[in-house]
Amino acid sequence: MLRVTDPAQFRYRVAYAARCLMHGRTHTRTFDTCFEMGDGAEVVAALMHRAARNPRLLHAIHQWLTPDGLRQWQDTAAAFPSLALRDLEATARQKHWTWVDRQARPCSCAWCQRRSPTAWEVSPS
Repeated sequence: MLRVTDPAQFRYRVAYAARCLMHGRTHTRTFDTCFEMGDGAEVVAALMHRAARNPRLLHAIHQWLTPDGLRQWQDTAAAFPSLALRDLEATARQKHWTWVDRQARPCSCAWCQRRSPTAWEVSPS
């Protein structure tokens, strides 16, 4: 099941946030969550990349953000060497795994379920 609260659903969060922006549904807890899973910068960069090809999304972003907010989003997107969705998702995944490693326990997301064993999963000899 796709959920914005699942760290592994990066692409879904980007698509959901884009839909919310285009339909004016930006005042919801679920919309906010799209940016609060530890990879908000990557979500912003993906949205800006999509907006470059989608005039409706670009217009919605311009309507929603203040001029300063728009500059911040542009700066955030410019900080990534690649705006390809697969590259942004890989960066988000790595950030998530760094967080999980600091917690010393896996979470229940699909990324952690498919991840190879790490120090916290291997029993001491």
